[in-house]
Amino acid sequence: MLSQQVDEFILTTDCTVSVPHILNVQFPGVSSETLVTGLREVAVSSGSACNSDSLEPSYVLTAIGLTEEQANSSLRFCLHPGLSYDEVDRAVSRIAQKIYSMKCLSTM
Repeated sequence: MLSQQVDEFILTTDCTVSVPHILNVQFPGVSSETLVTGLREVAVSSGSACNSDSLEPSYVLTAIGLTEEQANSSLRFCLHPGLSYDEVDRAVSRIAQKIYSMKCLSTM
């Protein structure tokens, strides 16, 4: 679903050892804080709740080897099991639209 709408992203979650409903995705060249701010209708975060009052990169992401730049371009998705395919699809579409608009603005 995401790969059909976003050209470049990196799944930074190790799905073999992770909780299945929490994903971390890196969008190279995109500020996660700016992306989160522009997505009022989609509940995502740039880090865990214990880091919510800090602009520092997630210590978890840097501990697994991401650079500060990579950590600062990552979003955390917590997916409720009750979400429908259509709800997830709408959220992915909105995220893709926002990333596209941010990249267009950065090239101006």
